[in-house]
Amino acid sequence: MSIKPRKKIIVPQLILLIALIASMVFGGYFFVQYRNLKETSSKTPDQRNEELIAVINKVYELPKDETPVVAVVSDEAKFKEEYPVFTTAKKDDSLLLYEKAGQAILFRESENRVIGTATFAIKSGSALQIIATTELQSSTELSLQPLSDKIRVVGKSTPAGQYTTTTVIDVSGKNAEIAQSVATALGATVSNAIPVGEQIDEATEIVVIVANVATPTPPVTP
Repeated sequence: MSIKPRKKIIVPQLILLIALIASMVFGGYFFVQYRNLKETSSKTPDQRNEELIAVINKVYELPKDETPVVAVVSDEAKFKEEYPVFTTAKKDDSLLLYEKAGQAILFRESENRVIGTATFAIKSGSALQIIATTELQSSTELSLQPLSDKIRVVGKSTPAGQYTTTTVIDVSGKNAEIAQSVATALGATVSNAIPVGEQIDEATEIVVIVANVATPTPPVTP
């Protein structure tokens, strides 16, 4: 009885074949991922917002005939400080603000559900920023309450420099009358120049820089 010899398996060729198949599989995977990323990256913010609105509309009826302002939560602590009504907000949640409808909607895309809603009203008046030491910010805002129909405080920050006098700055150059009213209420002077080093929010129209250094008392001549 004759025995047929077994066929020899050429190991290098087998390894090469496996490597080739693996590269085709992973190459296809990464090509799909690259294509998806490229498609996502090529979308404008408006397109991404439209897609988000369409997704939310499937689970919650959004206000019609109005395009919302859309923001994404990046800092949970800061967001909750600015919007204390949304205590359950998490990173990457989306906030939709409908100005005409006066409605704020917080949506969590990972769970495909609306986390919370709130109503709000947009205050009228010139946007004003207070630059003052922490202990003077609240008292300064309180002093401006009688002008609440003309101004709205949109931001507060601490000063980068030292100031011996309180100054009101008409940033846009279009609010001279209101700036003067603010200056009168605070016993301040009016200027049109922002001091070097001070950070001003983009939407700010009027800035109040509160004195943070006492005026030196001249020596008494005997």
